[in-house]
Amino acid sequence: DAEGGELEIGAEGMALEIIGQEGACLRGTIVLGRGGGSIEGVRVESTAGPAMWLAAGKWSVNRCVLLAQRSYSTALLCAGAGVIELAACRIGGGGPTEATTWGSGVARHAVGAQGRCKATLRQCQLQHCGTSAVALQHHAALALHTCTLSQATAAMQYRVNGKEDRATLTLHDSNIDCTRVWDGDDRPFAVEDRRNTIVFFTSSAQGALVDDFSLCTYT
Repeated sequence: DAEGGELEIGAEGMALEIIGQEGACLRGTIVLGRGGGSIEGVRVESTAGPAMWLAAGKWSVNRCVLLAQRSYSTALLCAGAGVIELAACRIGGGGPTEATTWGSGVARHAVGAQGRCKATLRQCQLQHCGTSAVALQHHAALALHTCTLSQATAAMQYRVNGKEDRATLTLHDSNIDCTRVWDGDDRPFAVEDRRNTIVFFTSSAQGALVDDFSLCTYT
């Protein structure tokens, strides 16, 4: 195990390749900076802030576990003008089976996208979130393909900061199994949904949300 606060990686003009060792865990925050590269098989558990913070650069993250174990933290925070693609990752809180003495096992959000970042997730699990699995702001572009959003109070949240905001959300071939789909009444500038399945806990929630996801399969 590695203990620490923030570990910043990345340099202009350099492409880094990081491969995690089986059984190893970094406790703290990985900050992805300028340049870019790939990260594979890394487990990060945050003690306070995000487990991974995209500040700049272009990054690829595969088969990683990113956990924020406190109710005020976001597991993956994407900001600035960074670009990130994630595949086959588990993101959010660890849940009751992975709660620790310094954390509840529940994150605030699994993924937070803000600024002008672009984030694409494929075959990822977003789970154990007290507020919502994903949260968008500003001009962020977030795309989820074949993902699962579960065990969260809401699947998605969007917060308006100004009338010029142009955040976009793409949701394809994904499963939502949360208490409700949206946290609040605000919606992104554009939402594209195709072939998604949403499980509702109450019939009243379904009626209020059909207009937002007209192409989804409701169960």
